[in-house]
Amino acid sequence: MGERLGKHVAGFECPSPGWGATFDQLRDAPQGWTHAFITLRTPSPIFVYPQVITRQEVLLEVPVTRPVRVYMRTVDHDAPAEGAYRLAGEAEAKLESVAKKEAQTKK
Repeated sequence: MGERLGKHVAGFECPSPGWGATFDQLRDAPQGWTHAFITLRTPSPIFVYPQVITRQEVLLEVPVTRPVRVYMRTVDHDAPAEGAYRLAGEAEAKLESVAKKEAQTKK
């Protein structure tokens, strides 16, 4: 988990290029948490990819002042986006004053 532009970012590493990530939905959850759901697709087997670790990032529309839990599922490249999600990571909320101070120092 990271942040960019005052919003949470879900980041993960893939074993090769060709993986795709799609943001599915956000849901408000108890105790102020926001749940984000992401689908990760495997590369198409008709292409050849180098074996090099790549980083995928998904910018979530959740301000860093709110806590977020990210749930992810993996599906085949051509399969429908179905199946269960699993908890992949979470980030606590930052105090608004801390988030503003960090944003100002990055300018």
